[in-house]
Amino acid sequence: MASIDYIEAKKEIQKILSVRDTDNHRKIVFWYDEAKTFFDDVQKDTYENAKVVIFDNNPIYIKYLLEKVDVSNNYLVYFPCAKPRNSENWLLDILMYSEEYYADRVALTMRQLGLSNTDLRQIIEQHINFYDNLIRRNKLQLLVPISDSMRENDLLYGMMAVLSKANRSKLEEILRELVFDFDKSKYNDIMKYGFEKFLWQEINKYYGYTGLEKLDNFVRTFFITAFTRSTKLENGMPSSYNSFVMKDNSEDAEIFIERIKNDERYPEMQYDYSKKFNFFEYFKRNNIIDFKQCDIFEEIDIIVISRICEILVNGTCDYDFLHQIINDNRKVSIWWKKYEHQYQMLDAAISFFKSIDIEIPFDLSAEEYVTNYTKIYYKIDLYFRHSLNHYNLVNEPSDLMAELEKKINLDYETIYLSRLSRCFNPALTGLNSKWDFKNTLTSQKFYDRLEGKNNKMFVIISDALRYEIGLELFEQININPVLRGNAVLDYAICPVPSITKFGMASLLPNNKIEFYDGKVYVDGLVSLGVGSREKILKTRAASNAAVNFSTIMQMNQKELRHFMSDKTLVYIYHDVIDSMGESDEHKVFQVADESIQDIINLVKKLYNNLQITNYVITADHGFMYRRQIIQESEKYSNIVGLKAIETSKRYLISDGGISIDYTHTFKLDYLGDNKHEAVTAYGYDTFKTQGGGLNFIHGGTSLQEIIVPVIQISELRSRIDKNQIGPVGVRLKSITRKLTARTFSLEFEQYEKVEEKKTERMVLVYFVDRTGKTVSGKYQFNANSNDDNLMTRVSSVRFSLENIDFSRNKQYDLVLFDQEKDEEFDRIPFVIDLINIKPAF
Repeated sequence: MASIDYIEAKKEIQKILSVRDTDNHRKIVFWYDEAKTFFDDVQKDTYENAKVVIFDNNPIYIKYLLEKVDVSNNYLVYFPCAKPRNSENWLLDILMYSEEYYADRVALTMRQLGLSNTDLRQIIEQHINFYDNLIRRNKLQLLVPISDSMRENDLLYGMMAVLSKANRSKLEEILRELVFDFDKSKYNDIMKYGFEKFLWQEINKYYGYTGLEKLDNFVRTFFITAFTRSTKLENGMPSSYNSFVMKDNSEDAEIFIERIKNDERYPEMQYDYSKKFNFFEYFKRNNIIDFKQCDIFEEIDIIVISRICEILVNGTCDYDFLHQIINDNRKVSIWWKKYEHQYQMLDAAISFFKSIDIEIPFDLSAEEYVTNYTKIYYKIDLYFRHSLNHYNLVNEPSDLMAELEKKINLDYETIYLSRLSRCFNPALTGLNSKWDFKNTLTSQKFYDRLEGKNNKMFVIISDALRYEIGLELFEQININPVLRGNAVLDYAICPVPSITKFGMASLLPNNKIEFYDGKVYVDGLVSLGVGSREKILKTRAASNAAVNFSTIMQMNQKELRHFMSDKTLVYIYHDVIDSMGESDEHKVFQVADESIQDIINLVKKLYNNLQITNYVITADHGFMYRRQIIQESEKYSNIVGLKAIETSKRYLISDGGISIDYTHTFKLDYLGDNKHEAVTAYGYDTFKTQGGGLNFIHGGTSLQEIIVPVIQISELRSRIDKNQIGPVGVRLKSITRKLTARTFSLEFEQYEKVEEKKTERMVLVYFVDRTGKTVSGKYQFNANSNDDNLMTRVSSVRFSLENIDFSRNKQYDLVLFDQEKDEEFDRIPFVIDLINIKPAF
């Protein structure tokens, strides 16, 4: 098959031959090809509009042929030799009235590229084999504008970019592709087509690299140099690494590594080099603070996590220091997302250990312990829940992290729960069998506070939504970008025993609550089930109603409006936590988070479709959850033989007369029933009964079981309107507006969550000068969180500036660009003052 160059040359020659002059004379084309590049092609080929004669040291024959034998046909005279001097050219007279075609490969390539610049011809001639491939030619013309005015280096960079498959003809982009070329095929092409010497000259020129001209050595040098700059190692670098640390232009090495870290191939590369350096053993000899914000190697994060685990397991630490390590240093790590649950588990564990180290007074009243729990003690339960939740989400936790989880459970039980129990039990005994917390709101008075309100209202009752979960729900309501209004958090004491049938009954309108035949009656009506509760609600007002959470969430706007057309007060029953506790108690903490989201989604749905602005959220009872195995010593034996009316893990109901050591007894006459008594276990102990379910318990009188949240929301005003349909809002969170280093991190906040009319946004961020020229790398992140917690919707981006001169007196802007809409949506001015830092080029 003929080469591409010959095919192109033939087209040009045939075009010349096809054009006759005004006298319609024939055409003769002389083609000199000293390199004999096209000899085989010409010898085998024919031309439609000309005859071919090949010079073979036979000028007399050719002269005779063209001037005597055939004077009418077009001819292509091919010379597989150099053009002779005029004095030695026997065919000079014919050449004078013929066309001369100069078509060596270089000349042909020049014509194809539209070039005539002799300096560029030298470049093409040196790398002529590059142009053998049409795909490479086309790619080159896409990457760089080809013209006689272009610089020689622009052409060289363009060709190296094509060979390395870089997206831009920049040295940094070319090197990016070469260092990630694990099989070295791209670098082999650089050598094959004659660019190796030029490449290393440019690397030396722009990066000051003078080591061995091998990619492995180059990457090793840049890794170690960047690592040295981004850490402050107490033990220093191993002496064997010193030769790899660049003394000059070291910042450029750090910037280069910083910019390639966002490449999907980076994890594999850093892993390979970390193993080559045997860095893991070396890292372990240094303090975690020495690594600062360094995230060059994934093993740093692995060691930081392991070290914090170890510190927490040992039990002596500076909690504020550990919080700083996680939130100020490691949150900007590129490995944060991969190890987020480990870090979040540790962060919650730190807060847990810090909170548990408190003094619980011994001689307070029951009301004072309740108040203290809602202000102080609840945090221990909250951090305990968060730490276990994140631990459960860790894929294959390490042995050390598993040991930490055991310590958290043990300390929760032996330090917190036992201490709180020892203090609170005497206060409960001081109630003298009367379930009366004086000025504290109790659940059986709940409806009385609602009655008489003229505005339409929803009451959301979430089964087992204990106080600390309700507090977290309250906080998320306050920061939710869709909901804003007046939200107030209060609390109430649920009935004893702290179980669903008593708790739900107490929240209904009631004059008398009675218990018999295993059921709870409100003013003579059975209170089991949503239908029965609606009947009780309607005894006070025909416009009252009750409905299940799942039922109302399935309604569309038309159905909701029809449902509410004749209703003023609606109780909505949500049962996720208690239901999971009865079926799979180990998932209780996990569904607590789901419950928070369920309730927020419910409020937004009701408001957006009905514009009803008043809501109350509460629970029937709380619960206790322990991960530890319950010891036999914590169980009361011989309970079944007492023949109580109702027996459970945490309580007994009797007609009276049952006396058990280390228990509390409360008369139920405060509900309107003077026949029965509730006997509850001390602290967190349990009665020995048949059946499972020892980790998730309720029915007793612990603070976690009896305190329920009461959240009142009013005057809601939705933030979503027709003008706000579109991608979520994103803004710069970092307060700094002055840059003093070439590498730095900025935080961006997704201040609206993805939901309903708000969609995710792919954001590109970069810096430009006043002319619009980009002066930093371009970095993207996806603002796609639907989490209600604003703190989790923060993206940290590590920037590096171009290695150019910056002036503190010039204007530079941070650009926030929406990639899908292809438009800039924010621009923030910055001062760039790189004191005593000079660019390398």
